[in-house]
Parts: sequence; C-alpha cells; structure tokens
Amino acid sequence: MKKTIDTMEEALIMELENLYCSEKKLAIGLARLGALLHSEKVHPILTKYVNSADHKQLKIDRIFSYLHHEPKACHTNVIDELINEARSRIKFTQDCRFQDLLLVTCLQRLNNYMLCAYRASRHYAEVLELDTPVELLEMMIDWDEKAATELTQLADFNFKTTALKEVLHGNATDEVGN
Repeated sequence: MKKTIDTMEEALIMELENLYCSEKKLAIGLARLGALLHSEKVHPILTKYVNSADHKQLKIDRIFSYLHHEPKACHTNVIDELINEARSRIKFTQDCRFQDLLLVTCLQRLNNYMLCAYRASRHYAEVLELDTPVELLEMMIDWDEKAATELTQLADFNFKTTALKEVLHGNATDEVGN
C-alpha cells in the first residue's frame, strides 16, 4: 500500500484490500473458534459466517477486476485482535453457558466492524459512480446485516436464558444458605 492516499479511488482500494485480508483472517480464525464451542445454537451461525467470508472474497475480487487492480497484502490487525479477544474470553470461561454468550457478543463486534468497512467502501464507490462495485458491496452489506440480525436475536436469547439460570441458581443457593 502507498504511504499516502490522495484520491477517492485509492481510499476505496485501501478499504477493499483491508476487507479482503479481513475476510481471509475471519474464515481461519472463526473456524478455529468453533473448535472451542459446546453450543448447538452457535455453531450454525458461526459456520454460516465462515462460509460467507469465501463468497465475500469472490465479490471483492470482482470489484478489484472492475477497478483493474490486484489486491495487495494488508497490514490490518483489527480482525486478529478481535479474534484473539474472543478466543481468550471463551478459553478462560469455565461455564459453558457463558461461552455461547461471549462468543455471540464477540461475533457482533466483528460483524459491526466489517459492516462499517463495507459501508465505507460502498460510499467511496457511490461517490466515484461505480455502479457494479456499489451493487456488489450492497450484497455483502445485506449479508452482514442479516447476520447482525441473527446474532442480535441469539444474543438476546442467550442473555435472557443465562440471566434466568443465574436467578434460579442464585435463589437455590440463598435457600440452601438460610
């Protein structure tokens, strides 16, 4: 990547390179996280998200072809840090019910980061009046927005069930202690 970004197209290319690299990192990192899980409810969403990374990379490749540009290596560490944080939270959580909850909230962070980057890329493409890249980016944004909805529903369910279990467990402890 160049040291400076002087045009809107260069900004778009930089963002796309980071997205391309991030999707690769997500596919690998999330697949590894799946090995730490116990939940039947989280696995399908995690698998779906991992599989979507491959589809998004293909779409980004098409945008690069449209721009007559080859993706170059990026040096973004945001995805690495978010995946490492998720791994640490899951690894050091003794209670399996909290693992689901923590992973879902970590997936939400990853998803929101990616959505923000895709939306920024779409904005650059819109300003440049690049209809085909805009359409491709809108598809990816739609996929991530649907994933965000699924993750929110799952997080709400996990928060409620975990809180209920804590209340029931807490009441049982209080009754035994009295």
